[in-house]
Amino acid sequence: MSSLPMERIRHSRGPSPQDWEENREVIMRLYPMTTLRQLRDEMILRGFKASEDQFKKRLKKWGLRKYRTTDQKKGNLSTIYCDDGSSGRHAGECKSGDQSLRTSTRHTKSEVTGSDDLQGTLKSIEDPVVLHCGFGSFWKSASVSSSSFVYTGRNGCVDMGLLFRSIRASCSYCVPDSDPFAGFADTFWNNMKMAIHLLRIDSPGRARLALTIAQQVASEALRAGNMCGTIQEIVAILSPINMRACLEIRRDTIAILSRWATYSLGRNHPITIVLQQLYADDMSSDVPDRCLSYMTEITYSSSNRSAIKSGINAQLSVSRLLRKKQDYENALHTTQLAHETVVSNFGPESAEVCWVLRQQEHIYIDKEDYGLALEACLAILQAGRKGQDSGSKAFDKCLVRTMEDIAYSFECLGNVTARAYWLDEAQAMAFGLSGDCVSTGHIIDKANGLLTRSSIK
Repeated sequence: MSSLPMERIRHSRGPSPQDWEENREVIMRLYPMTTLRQLRDEMILRGFKASEDQFKKRLKKWGLRKYRTTDQKKGNLSTIYCDDGSSGRHAGECKSGDQSLRTSTRHTKSEVTGSDDLQGTLKSIEDPVVLHCGFGSFWKSASVSSSSFVYTGRNGCVDMGLLFRSIRASCSYCVPDSDPFAGFADTFWNNMKMAIHLLRIDSPGRARLALTIAQQVASEALRAGNMCGTIQEIVAILSPINMRACLEIRRDTIAILSRWATYSLGRNHPITIVLQQLYADDMSSDVPDRCLSYMTEITYSSSNRSAIKSGINAQLSVSRLLRKKQDYENALHTTQLAHETVVSNFGPESAEVCWVLRQQEHIYIDKEDYGLALEACLAILQAGRKGQDSGSKAFDKCLVRTMEDIAYSFECLGNVTARAYWLDEAQAMAFGLSGDCVSTGHIIDKANGLLTRSSIK
């Protein structure tokens, strides 16, 4: 996926002196950590348009100069961002940073109907929602929101207070009964997940096709009524640790989605704010972790089943990111907590339980404990087939993917015949559900690869 080109600045006069002053604090906070072009591109995403020459003149007028070398930047950052001993000063920086970002967007009106309500929701949340620098994931802390956040060299561009208020605003909106954009959202995120997986296993042809399909529906996907679910997918799927095999595509994707969200939803929309903050953050994986932990905390306290389901999904996303960091103990513990919540709210044989069990078996596979992985897979099949007998379609996708995992586990155990059988089962069910698509083609590729390896032997 190639990124959309940044807008060319064709006007000669540029922003007014008042606009420069309104955005001065944000620019001064960004300029030590970015090149001149990165600074310009970041400000364009915030709705502030000026050429590089205009930035040079303004920076010179303010008595600032660009730090050209990496060593100079590091030296400058070390004087700006100190260690934990100065948390009082950092807390003040967080507050002023939050105010500066609100100021920078004040002159831009939202372009979507109802965005005034969203903005009002954001402003109505008075309590400071910020995080510790050394904060672990939610199972190590009684409350995410009672902690305090300080800026660091890794994520100094990110305003966590603004991020958290956006997340809370998204979680305060109920999922509509009828959503014309829900199908687009499913298509977009399913293809993004498939593309990331295909790039990880070095299948660029099919990955490119999945990315193309995702890009075609991205604008509609951002308008889906389940705002909380959309933000959860954004911070989880576009996390640096999740997209470590394709970091360039990650940055391009965030830039594209950020621009589309600005145009279709408005600058003050929670989804737009989250995307812009992730774009500013660039490569700090602790920001998605903390966002997902906070989302889990505030949704679990709700009595709304839809909100609780969003919290479960966020908790499972935390577990996936931990698994990809090879922190299997905490990943498994987090999944077990999600399992308890699912059973108490949705029942022991619900579709939600199957998705939690899938996360457990993924952890077992990564730990190369294929016996336990197969036990979890068989439990999923048992619950899923009971659900199918009752006429439910919620289990179908989960069953297909579980069959693929069973095939993989058997291959790792040396049972090629069983692997071939389960791949055939998965392929037949996938064709019945989706026809000839990227995910079905991927199963066929696996089967063909197995035949090729068998013939070589």
